Amino acid sequence: LVYTFTGRATANQVVTVNAATITAPTMYLAQSITMTPFATNFDDGQATGWSGTWGLLAPGADGTAWEMTDSPVGNYVNSSTKYCTMTTGADLSDLVSGSLTYRAKWNLETNWDGVQLQVSTGGGPWTPVAATRTQAPSGQGVQTVGPWYEGTQASWVTETVDLAPGL
Repeated sequence: LVYTFTGRATANQVVTVNAATITAPTMYLAQSITMTPFATNFDDGQATGWSGTWGLLAPGADGTAWEMTDSPVGNYVNSSTKYCTMTTGADLSDLVSGSLTYRAKWNLETNWDGVQLQVSTGGGPWTPVAATRTQAPSGQGVQTVGPWYEGTQASWVTETVDLAPGL
C-alpha cells in the first residue's frame, strides 16, 4: 500500500492517513562520493594531456621525478607569454562541489610579471581564479585583470582552489 502526500515525514514521526496510523521509517542517505576526474604528476616524464609553451623539468617538486614549468631551461624571456592548457579538460558536470589542488613555487618580478590560474566552464571564456597566495593585479606589465602569483615563493607550497562557483 502506497500513500503519497505533500510535505515530509521525519524518522519515527507518526502520520495518520484516512484513520490509518503509519510510523515513518528511519531513512539513511548515501554518503557523498569523492571523485577525482583528473590527476597528473608528470612522473612518467610525459606531458600527455597538456599543450602550450611550458615544459617538463627533472627533478620535480619535493623529490618527484618531473614538474611542469614555464622555463625548464633557465629564466623566462622578457616580454614573453607562456601558457599550459589541458587539451581535453575534465568533465565536472556531475559535481556539486569541487576543488583543484596543486603544488607551486615561483620567482617573478613583483608588480610586473605574474602567473595566473584560469578556468573555463563548458568551453566558455577563460576566467582568472584566486588562490591562497595570489595577489590583486598591480595594473602594470601583464597584471591588468584578475588575481596573480607574483614575487618569490622559494619553497613548494600546496594551493587549493574552490571550483564550486563555476560548477
